Amino acid sequence: MDAERMTEFSVYLADRPGELAAVLAAASSAGVHMQAVAVAGMNGRGLVRLIGQPTETLRETLDRLNESGVGPIVETEVVAVSTAERPNAFRDVAERFATENVNILHAYMAPGTNSTGTPNGRPDAPIPAQPPRCIFRVEDVEKAVETIAALA
Repeated sequence: MDAERMTEFSVYLADRPGELAAVLAAASSAGVHMQAVAVAGMNGRGLVRLIGQPTETLRETLDRLNESGVGPIVETEVVAVSTAERPNAFRDVAERFATENVNILHAYMAPGTNSTGTPNGRPDAPIPAQPPRCIFRVEDVEKAVETIAALA
C-alpha cells in the first residue's frame, strides 16, 4: 500500500448557488486537474477540500479568488493512500491508525482515473492515470506515512 504526501486546500464558501462551480471553473481554466474534491456544509458556509495538480497553479488560482472575497483558504498536508486492488483499504488504514494512535482529523475517498488526456487540451501537461485513494488529514503526518508503509 502506497502513501503519498499531498497538499489539500480547504476553501470556505458563501452558502449560495454557484460558489463551488466558480471555484472549480477557475481551477480548470488555469489548467488544474482535480484529483480529489470533498464538499460539506459547516456553520452556514460551504467547505470544499481540493487536491489538484499542478499544486502551485491551484495555490495561485485560490490566492486570486481569495483576493476577490472567496475564503478563507487553508492549506494543509494530507496523506493519500492508494486503494487499488485492496478491498476494505479505508477500514484497514483507519484500524491501523487507531492501533498506532494516529489521530484522523478528516478523511474522504478520491476516485481513480484511467485517462491520460490533457487538461484543457494542453499537450505540455498530461494527466497521469491515478488509482483510487483514501485521503487522510492526520495530526502526525510522518507517523501516518510510517504506519502505512508497515501495512504493505
